[in-house]
Amino acid sequence: VVFSNNSTAGDTPSALEKVITEENIVMPAGGNPYDGVIKFDMEAAGTYHMEVIANGYKPGDASAKAALLGKLTPGLSYANFQKIVFDRALPKHGESGFAMLGTEPVKVTTEQGKTANAGKIVLRRLACRFDVFNKLLGDELVLTKATLQNQIQKSYLLTQTAVPADADGGIQSYEANNDW
Repeated sequence: VVFSNNSTAGDTPSALEKVITEENIVMPAGGNPYDGVIKFDMEAAGTYHMEVIANGYKPGDASAKAALLGKLTPGLSYANFQKIVFDRALPKHGESGFAMLGTEPVKVTTEQGKTANAGKIVLRRLACRFDVFNKLLGDELVLTKATLQNQIQKSYLLTQTAVPADADGGIQSYEANNDW
């Protein structure tokens, strides 16, 4: 997603200019998006802010894709763009259910017919979930509190078997209010 640059408000993303879908990008040789350069044609010259959406919709779900893209109209503010992505429905399970945005919008200046390198784009996961399955009969399991230990506030898509040393860990409890 490409936004115009608002230089009068501290060089920040302003209005949505265009949406570049995956069909209009060229993946790195070998097809691995984590190893190489992803290219696309901005079709314009100027200074822009880019925001990458990963897992914006379930792969192959044409109606979900159309619904998301239909909301991303030119002129949309950056704050409203974030709200649309944050508020989208999550599927019941699976890694494709977690939308990701860049850790920060990437600023890039292009010239007509020239290649501009936006550099490395780091994505962050917007939501996390965990499921508890009750194998007891009836209503014998009543969950009153969930405590997560060593929660990771950074997203590691290709993580090691251990929590990385730079992960933000800690214990956090969430009240269930007897309605889980």
